[in-house]
Amino acid sequence: HSFDVFFGPIAPFAAPQPAAVSQFFKDTAKDSVAAHKALKDVYRRLRPFERDARLKPCIARVKGFAYPSGHAAMARLFALILSDLVPARRAEFMARADEAALNRVIGGVHHPTDIAAGKTLADVLYRELLKKPAFKADMKALRAYLR
Repeated sequence: HSFDVFFGPIAPFAAPQPAAVSQFFKDTAKDSVAAHKALKDVYRRLRPFERDARLKPCIARVKGFAYPSGHAAMARLFALILSDLVPARRAEFMARADEAALNRVIGGVHHPTDIAAGKTLADVLYRELLKKPAFKADMKALRAYLR
């Protein structure tokens, strides 16, 4: 999962995507991964197909624990960022994040509550990131790359 996978086709940035934009989202993805991995290690919830061998995912089986969903967290975190940058497109960005999250349940690799927890994690993480002056400065700098 990455910014390009989740939002590439609808990204509001100039194409090709400037290096500064790519780096910002790579760095933000690292924050998201660190947060969800720490929680996965606490909760240690098995994935649906591990809990019930009769379930056959229609996407690649994922290793690691299920709760909270890292895909849901990252997609929502990116959507929140994009929504702040381009408020008029908030519904579109949030719908795309919800779609990415729901696909993980439909695909058979997450429980619905994994998705809900991932979304909540993103909300909390974004509020915390906005308290950091460096993150706020980076957000301000991203505006120069909007098309």
